[in-house]
Amino acid sequence: MVTRVDVLLVNTPLRGAGTPGCLYPSLANLTLGSFVSRAGWSVALLDPTVDLDSVPPEAMSDPRAVLRATAEAVVATRPRVLGLTTMGHTEGSFAVALAREVRCLLPDLPIVLGGSWATGYADLVLARFPFVDGVALGSGEHPLAMALDRGLGSGGHDHTAGVLASTPGWLARAGDRTMTAGPAERLRPEDSPRLDLSLLAHPDRYDTMVYLTSRGCPFRCVFCTEPFMFDRQMNEPIDKVAADLAAFGTELDVGYLWLCDPLFGASRDRLRELLPLLERGATGFLFESRVDKLDPEAIPDIRAAGGDLVYLGLEAASTRSLLQMRKVAGKRDAARYRDKARAVVEACAASDVLPVLGVLSPVPGDTPADIDQTIDFLAELDALARVAGERAGTHIRPFFYAFPYRVDRGTEAARTWDTDAGAHGCTTNVGEDDLFTEREVLDGSISLDRAAAAAFRQRVRDLNRGGPDVMKRALRSMPRPFLTARWMPDSDA
Repeated sequence: MVTRVDVLLVNTPLRGAGTPGCLYPSLANLTLGSFVSRAGWSVALLDPTVDLDSVPPEAMSDPRAVLRATAEAVVATRPRVLGLTTMGHTEGSFAVALAREVRCLLPDLPIVLGGSWATGYADLVLARFPFVDGVALGSGEHPLAMALDRGLGSGGHDHTAGVLASTPGWLARAGDRTMTAGPAERLRPEDSPRLDLSLLAHPDRYDTMVYLTSRGCPFRCVFCTEPFMFDRQMNEPIDKVAADLAAFGTELDVGYLWLCDPLFGASRDRLRELLPLLERGATGFLFESRVDKLDPEAIPDIRAAGGDLVYLGLEAASTRSLLQMRKVAGKRDAARYRDKARAVVEACAASDVLPVLGVLSPVPGDTPADIDQTIDFLAELDALARVAGERAGTHIRPFFYAFPYRVDRGTEAARTWDTDAGAHGCTTNVGEDDLFTEREVLDGSISLDRAAAAAFRQRVRDLNRGGPDVMKRALRSMPRPFLTARWMPDSDA
């Protein structure tokens, strides 16, 4: 007899074998599943990229076939609750498409969503898609465990609605309206369990591991979803981190580690605890930080422990743009921000750490002078790195990304959009009620149209002069692309 699973957690499929890019398990599902499992509930994870052994390899490139096979795998697992994680619009599209497919096969199964996309679009999701029962708002650990304790999965739709609507941390449908019992209990360091890698059905099929040694960020940049997903910074317990990192070496066969802490390296005391653990793992890793919070003097130690690439969300160099995004509080802060960026990039080049810098454009209100200042600053960083890299024999040069500025629902940028658009003459590609298309700024201002913004992004790409060795390291930090970008037909969006 098949033992019924209490919770099945599913993530969005990536393209199959042979596709450039790294393959990693869903850290969101692994973290949530480990928490709920420790609370006494049976949990299974389903990663369609690696777990659909019933699908012939040639069919894994067909989104409809993968969607259908994933729904059939859900049925075969016989969960009491289905949870779908959504970090962005593509994941949201897949989650809603899968929820609809599963609802036809299992009419009484509670289906819930979580993640930053679902949190931002929660009211619209529940208004448009009656086959989704509820959305976890922010971190899902306490909401899901508490809902299970209160009987989620033990009754029909009316029971499901009642449980979710009365459990903190959920937005749920109650008749023709939505209800919430308020925010969930805040997650504490002692709440974090070791990652249960036994939840991975095929741990041998991943080549990269994603991990967080801390959660959240104390800064509140207007475009960022961190403030409504985890509203502060919290270090994971060091004994948990030590146990997890040790397990990656014995229970997984991965060759690289992605540390996605928003502010890795911001605390030297914390680094002194972490770096010996990372060095012991003998696996290279990338890390993320802010240019004004990463101590240049710490970079040689990070490199010695295996850190060979850092992603730095520079975002812009113009004082006006930095102020608009609330990356800095004033003009003097903007000058210090640029000075620290120079020092960090120089230290990276001297220590054989590849600095990958992302910039956003057009920022609402940007003018040609703003984007010219950013281009000039990026060229300056490249020149500083070239000199430092040649002197140290590393030959490191920065790698630059240029992204359109996004206005994600739930962010401060979305809340102030009407004011910003009216003041500057900004436009976006879609309205805020388009659930499955990333909402991007097209025209930054009356004086900076979409053609100028596109030309700026090309100028940024043209600054990448690091050569094949730098490119190889940068490409290793890229994930495989999604199997498809849009799972829901336009007619249903």
